[in-house]
Amino acid sequence: MNSSKRRVNHAKAAAGAAFFSGIVALAVPIPPAAAADYGVGVFHFGQGSTVVAPIRLESLTVEPEVNLFRASSNQETFDGVSLATGIYVRRALGPSFEGYAGGRIGYSRSKDRFETGIGIQEFNSHSWMLSPTIGAQYFFSRQFSIGLDVGLQYVRSSQKTDGPPSFPSSSSNGYTAGTVTRILLRAYF
Repeated sequence: MNSSKRRVNHAKAAAGAAFFSGIVALAVPIPPAAAADYGVGVFHFGQGSTVVAPIRLESLTVEPEVNLFRASSNQETFDGVSLATGIYVRRALGPSFEGYAGGRIGYSRSKDRFETGIGIQEFNSHSWMLSPTIGAQYFFSRQFSIGLDVGLQYVRSSQKTDGPPSFPSSSSNGYTAGTVTRILLRAYF
C-alpha cells in the first residue's frame, strides 16, 4: 500500500517538473536546433551529486537539474528527490571565460523513516526553492567547462511527522535563506 502511494507521489512530482519545464520552454523563444548546444553536467551539493542538462542558446542557458538520493540501514531509510531549473543570461568575458547571471527554481521532497523500538517514526518534508545566481565558467575546449557560481537561496518548507501513539503527529512550516556555492563540470555535444 505504501509503495503504491510512494509511486503516485513520485509520479506527481515528475508531472509537476515536466509541466514547469514546459512552461519555461514556451516562455523562452528557442532558435532552430542547429543554433543550440546540448550538454550534461554534474555538481556536488549536500547529499549526493546533482545531474544537470544545460541547453545553450544564443545568449541564454536553460539548465534542468535532478538529484535522487537514497540511504538505508537496518533501522532507518531516507529517500529524497530534488528537481530544479536554472535560467541564465551569458556574456563572454574573454576567449575561454564566460559569465552568467539568472536564477534557479525548484522543488524537493524527502522522507525519513526509522524504527524507534516501539513503532515506526516517519518524517515527510516538501520544499520550494528560489535562488538568484551569478557565476563564471572556464572552457578547457569547446566541449568541456568548469564553472563556479554563487546564489542567495530562499527555501519554503513544510514537514509532517507521523509515528506510533506515544509520538504524537505534528506538522510545521518554515522559511530559510542562505548562500549556496556550486562547482559545476559540464560537457557539451
